[in-house]
Amino acid sequence: MANGKHLGVIAATMVDGSVVILDLEAPQIRSIQPLAHSMEAWVVAWSQDRGMPSLYTGGDDSALVRHRVRQHADDAFNILPYQGKLFERDIKVHGAGVTTIVPLWMDAHHGREAILTGSYDEYVRLLFLVHGSTRVEIAAEKRLGGGVWRLKPIEWPEDITAVSGCRFVVLASCMHAGCKIFEVRRDADNQWAIEVLAEFTDHQSMNYASDFQARPDGRRNFQENTYVSTSFYDRKLCIWKVEQDFVAI
Repeated sequence: MANGKHLGVIAATMVDGSVVILDLEAPQIRSIQPLAHSMEAWVVAWSQDRGMPSLYTGGDDSALVRHRVRQHADDAFNILPYQGKLFERDIKVHGAGVTTIVPLWMDAHHGREAILTGSYDEYVRLLFLVHGSTRVEIAAEKRLGGGVWRLKPIEWPEDITAVSGCRFVVLASCMHAGCKIFEVRRDADNQWAIEVLAEFTDHQSMNYASDFQARPDGRRNFQENTYVSTSFYDRKLCIWKVEQDFVAI
């Protein structure tokens, strides 16, 4: 996973559970956190918090882990050792392996970060991770009927903090359950909910990857996008759109 601010630096997870930061310009391994997970580590993502650089990783051990990262003057990064004080590891929220993590935004007022996660337990979850605390708040969750392997935001609100509420739309690759398009919304009472808007179930095998193409003018509307999805054992590639009644074709 690339760091959007430092394009020459990427983070990667390893089958032995380790996490590494690599410098593509050198190229060399800058830092390594051995055995961050007790089983395969499936996913890594950079935090949205620019004031306290960190990485999130998920693995087959059901753990969601936050790794604090130090940036040096020469733009090198090092993964810091665990201290056991701040939030660093959670094994209670997810009922199976953590397969995808999407950091969404920093809520600086409340000192927390919002992330979306997917798991083999078939749930997608909106989580708030409070900085300086071991607490993980589940703001909303939804069972999608298959292991949630990948998530990709489609639509994003102009103002996530709007008093009247907000919504964003996400594309999910759900293994044996095919593709799902779901909405995450917050109402005026600050309550979050997740609702499935459309699904595509023509795949006869595991759907591990999905993407979309927006309109030529760049406008992102989940009903107007063109979607592409693939499945594993049957080597099938599908191109599809969403009908007006929110059923994929």
